[in-house]
Amino acid sequence: MQAKDKFLEKTNFFCLVFLTFISFEIFASEIKDELKKHSEELKNLSVNFIQSDGLSIEEGIIHIGGERLKVDYLVPNNISITMSEKKGMYVNHQLREVQFFNTKRSFVKIFLSLFLEKDYYENANIAIKENTVEATKVFIIDDKKHIINLLYEFKPLKLKKIKVHFDGGIFEIAFFNYQKNKEFTKNFFTLISPYL
Repeated sequence: MQAKDKFLEKTNFFCLVFLTFISFEIFASEIKDELKKHSEELKNLSVNFIQSDGLSIEEGIIHIGGERLKVDYLVPNNISITMSEKKGMYVNHQLREVQFFNTKRSFVKIFLSLFLEKDYYENANIAIKENTVEATKVFIIDDKKHIINLLYEFKPLKLKKIKVHFDGGIFEIAFFNYQKNKEFTKNFFTLISPYL
């Protein structure tokens, strides 16, 4: 009888652990689905940001279109960076200087992936803490490891901060003042120099 009781006790414990694991997996899957939906909602919007690398603070606006991304730095310098999947353009408006770059071999690949790819969260680790959701993903760029932490407000789900850990440094961007359903002009995301 004692052996049967111990067997039932172990079976009950196993069932409880199994059900808890399955419940967490279902919940995590639902969170990933919500994150994907939120990512889709980031199209055609503008959002203000404050960025820091630990040495300086910069402010600006990120504009997200269907297939392109534009970052306008306003403080302390007036700089624009427009990016597509393959190509990017850096414009220093004060110097009237324009440079083009390959986005696939650049740090900006991370942001293009986040804002424009539908499957960004597939391989991300998701953690839920109180009123926040944290999605962590690792990127390798030029043989260097970059760990990306996305911090979301949970209810309602909204991207609030990105932390990028690389080579002993940390790069952070905080987001506020979301402006959804923006209608951008045809040439807003152009990759042609404004100074030609």
